[in-house]
Order: sequence, then C-alpha cells, then structure tokens
Amino acid sequence: MKVESTRPYRMQARAEAAEETANSILRAATIAFESTRFADVTLRRIADAAEVSVQTVIRRFGSKKGLFDAVVDRERTRVAAQREVPDGADLHHRIEILVDHYEEDGDVVLHLLSEADRSPEIALVVAEGRRTHRTWVETHLPEVFASARGAERRQLVDAAVAATDLFTWKLLRRDVGRNTMEVVAVMVRILEGLREEKP
Repeated sequence: MKVESTRPYRMQARAEAAEETANSILRAATIAFESTRFADVTLRRIADAAEVSVQTVIRRFGSKKGLFDAVVDRERTRVAAQREVPDGADLHHRIEILVDHYEEDGDVVLHLLSEADRSPEIALVVAEGRRTHRTWVETHLPEVFASARGAERRQLVDAAVAATDLFTWKLLRRDVGRNTMEVVAVMVRILEGLREEKP
C-alpha cells in the first residue's frame, strides 16, 4: 500500500523534472538561434548551455530542426500575446504595443532577417512574420482604410504596413536615435495622415 500511495507523487516529480529539462533546452536554444548563425548552432552547444547531454536533446526534440521548430512554436505564442490589443485601445495605445514588441524583440528579428538568405528554415519564419504583421495591421488599424476598396485599399494597407514595419522602427530608433515615445509619435502621425477624411 505504501509503495502504491507514493507512486503518483514520484510520477509527478518525474514529469515536472522532464518539463523543466525541456524548458532549459528551449531557453538555451532560443539564445543560440537568436544570436548565432543558424549553420553554426550545434546540439552540443545547446546541450552544454542547458547542462544536459546531447542525447537528452535528441531524445526530446529529435534533431536541430525539430528543436528550432519547437523554439519557433513557443516564440509564436509569446509574440502573439505580446502584440495583443485590448478592446477600445486608441491608435496611440495600439502603436505603443507594437513598439514595445520591437523594443523587446526588434534586434533579434533583425538578426533573423540577416540570416534569411542563408537558411531556408529562417526564411520560412521571416515570411510568416511578414504575413503576421500585415494581418495585425489589417486587424488593428482599420480606420486607415475604413471604406477603401480594391487597389486603393491595397495601397493604404501597404502604406500602413510600411509605416509600422520593423525597419521603420530601426530607422527611427537605431539610425536616427529617437526614443520610444518619439517613434510612437512618428508612426501615429503617418497613420493619421493616411486615414480617410470623414464626410
């Protein structure tokens, strides 16, 4: 009876330990993929950083690509939550949310963009990111193209995407040296200029 009664606790402890090991591997892999050329990232380096064996990494994620895919899945969920816009947010608040995301992840994404031509895996992630940003613009900035149709709507969406693109943030923040609130103000001003006049 005593053995039976302690078994669920041991199983739970093993499950928790396995989850923590997986999280340690994912954290180490995220740092590696975000800071190093994809071709130079090795399972050995990730295993050493996570303080596990290479075999443990392989057993949990299968391969370098499997590990990369797991990192992408986790980051996709995190970024979606980070860029979520609350109901009733005004234009300034919506752009603040976007710029906050760029402040946290912008330099990492720029690194990935620099790798896209050399890595098919990263090229897929970059393409997904571009589609996701366009969808975010169409979902959260509807007043910019409220009643436009056809080619006019497409041009306004393109303009809003460009106004809020990562490279616009980079130009203002990194190249020109503006602070975050100035970046928000510039993006808002551009978007307000695009907004259709109401009758």
